[in-house]
Amino acid sequence: MTNAATIAKALDAQKFRSSGDGFVCRCPAHEDDQPSLKISNGKDGKILIHCHAGCEPRVVIDEIKRRGLWPEQQREQTQRKPRKAANDDKRRVVAKYEYFDPETGELRMQVLRWEPKTFSQRRPDPNRPGEWANQVSAEHRTLYNAPRVFRHDKVIFVVEGEKDVDNLAEIGVVATCNPGGATKWQDNYSEILRGKDVVLVPDNDDAGRKHTEVVGKALQGIAKRVRVLTLPDLPEKGDVSDWLAAGGTRAQLVDLVKNAPEWAPPVAPVQPPIPAANDNADDKPFQCLGYNKGSYYYLPKGQQQVVELSAAGHTIANMLGLTDYNWWMFEFPGSEKSPVNVHMAANWMMRTCERRGVWDPAGVRGRGAWFDDVSGRVILRNSGL
Repeated sequence: MTNAATIAKALDAQKFRSSGDGFVCRCPAHEDDQPSLKISNGKDGKILIHCHAGCEPRVVIDEIKRRGLWPEQQREQTQRKPRKAANDDKRRVVAKYEYFDPETGELRMQVLRWEPKTFSQRRPDPNRPGEWANQVSAEHRTLYNAPRVFRHDKVIFVVEGEKDVDNLAEIGVVATCNPGGATKWQDNYSEILRGKDVVLVPDNDDAGRKHTEVVGKALQGIAKRVRVLTLPDLPEKGDVSDWLAAGGTRAQLVDLVKNAPEWAPPVAPVQPPIPAANDNADDKPFQCLGYNKGSYYYLPKGQQQVVELSAAGHTIANMLGLTDYNWWMFEFPGSEKSPVNVHMAANWMMRTCERRGVWDPAGVRGRGAWFDDVSGRVILRNSGL
């Protein structure tokens, strides 16, 4: 007898598992890395399904039917009286965006925009002419407006949504976007833009700025040039469509592009400065000896035992084994809650050891070490003495 367990296991033998009153597995109606489909047995013996990723119940059921897993009795009941999902009356498709092969022009996939605002993807089913398959893998995806972009030899704008591409087309501007939204860039998209003059136009939010970083990096060495155009006076989360709706024109866009800077990778955060000359001066309460295979070595002033710390071992507790709390607080001040900036202190200690070079504890035949008061050098005690 077909039940929730047998369907879930047949759909996803690797990742299906029990969950509450039913089972979860990967949904057959969309590309699913983690189990998002809940299948359970209803009180009337019917199979109940719910995709947490938002797939329409009818779409999921059709995919299960196509695989011959849906109970025959319920199949007949469903055909006579389709079961309506709770949100069927509220959700409706408001736009369909078609994606074509850049070279052949063949339809590769379609993005549906629903109201309330959600998106789903589907592609022509090669086994059922005229029908759709709801699993769209990476190999089926391409850029929106790809054939036009592929042939265009002037500036191409990369935006975040299909609506933006269509609105720019209305003012005679060639643009493109990738399916799935911000940061969902694939390597094959970059190849379509090989040798092109590209202008990235981010939305005014963190996701938009991150998307610019991802695409800019992906196009390095592929596109002829990559610039970033930050549109003026955009509201929070605003995009190029908002800018056009507020009165932006093609002529203004062209002028803004002329001054758009070329994309550059984000600047790495500045590391705390390391003293260049006096890291082992007499006024320091300990000496940084060097490093070796992930360990860092220190010698407290006036002591004879070398202290070995791992990178993770640079804690305030171990630092207090080298000198007192007041010194750390004076040299590396923190906040009222944490008077010592432990991160900065640890960084200084490790970078100083690295600059001094490799220090091999195996080359020391004894265990003791101390400061020579006359020369100021470290004296290592040999085991033969």
